[in-house]
Amino acid sequence: MKLLDNKKISVQNIRDFSWCPCENWIAYWQSENKNIPARVTIMDVPSCEPLSAKNLFNVSNIEIFWQNSGNYLAVKVDRTIKNKKEASENVFEIFRLREKDIPVENFEIKSKVMSLSWDPKGPRFAVIQGEQGRTDVSFFKIGEKILLSARLSPTRSVIVSSGVL
Repeated sequence: MKLLDNKKISVQNIRDFSWCPCENWIAYWQSENKNIPARVTIMDVPSCEPLSAKNLFNVSNIEIFWQNSGNYLAVKVDRTIKNKKEASENVFEIFRLREKDIPVENFEIKSKVMSLSWDPKGPRFAVIQGEQGRTDVSFFKIGEKILLSARLSPTRSVIVSSGVL
C-alpha cells in the first residue's frame, strides 16, 4: 500500500471525516482551537482542492450525513449555549454540492436530534427528534418547510401524522 500521489494530506485538529458515497470527495471537521473556529471542509481527492468550507462557533460536536447520490451533505452541529451547562442546540448546515458555488442552507431544531436519513436520490430527508418517551419524526425537503410530521403516542401504539404541502 502506498500514499496517493506519494503525499500526505495534513489537517490539524481533525475530529471526524466521511467519504462521499459516489464521488472522490471527503468531508471532515476540525475542532475549535483557541480563537480559531471549528471548520467543516469538503475536499476533492486526489487534487486536495477544497470544494467548500464553513466556519462554525461554539461547537461541541458535529455529525456528517451524505446523501447517497452526493448531491447534498447535511452537517449536524451541536452547539453549547454559553452560561447553561446542560443546554445545547442542533443546527443543520445543508451543502448543495451540485449547484454553482455550493450554497449552504441552515436551520435549527429545538429538540434533541437522534438521527437523520436522506432520500437516496431526492432532496428530502427525515429527522428523528425528541426526548426519551416522546419521539417525533419530521420530513424535510431542501428549500421548503416541513412536509410531514409524525408523532408516536407515549404508549407507542398510535402514530399521528400531519402534513404541510
